[in-house]
Amino acid sequence: RERDRAQSYLDLAEVMLLALDANGRIALINRKGCEILGYTEAELVGRDWFEHCVPERARELSRLGFGDVLAGRRDALAYVEDPVVTRDGETKLIAWRTTVVRDERGETVGTLSSGEDVTERRRAEQQLLRSESLLRAAQAIANLGNYEMHLPGGAAIWSDQMYRI
Repeated sequence: RERDRAQSYLDLAEVMLLALDANGRIALINRKGCEILGYTEAELVGRDWFEHCVPERARELSRLGFGDVLAGRRDALAYVEDPVVTRDGETKLIAWRTTVVRDERGETVGTLSSGEDVTERRRAEQQLLRSESLLRAAQAIANLGNYEMHLPGGAAIWSDQMYRI
């Protein structure tokens, strides 16, 4: 009953919650994590996280980072963004925060991580940067600029091309 109650608490979270044992095997994953990855809990628990859910190109670096967290060479709560691969082969970008899990003797037995899917956010940011770059190029070609005036107060923001003009 306690295990089921704890699982229901984890399933309430709108982020992926993932517990790995010291060997990198999935010990626990919540509903949101299963949703993001496209698997059931039964299909994931006991599997090697790095072999099953990390893209091949990122496995070695991801394993090294995991080892550094377990050994205390890396701040466990540091924010990192790493790719995962879903059941259908799609790569998603997950923003992680991780803590070390210790047993009653204080020995490190694994990690507990919370992860948020930031794939679409990063994609939108890249599109915005590209759009801004195209606008700057178009303004330079057309010898046009733009400015914004914020009222009250009159603070003005000029484009680089407006300054050149």
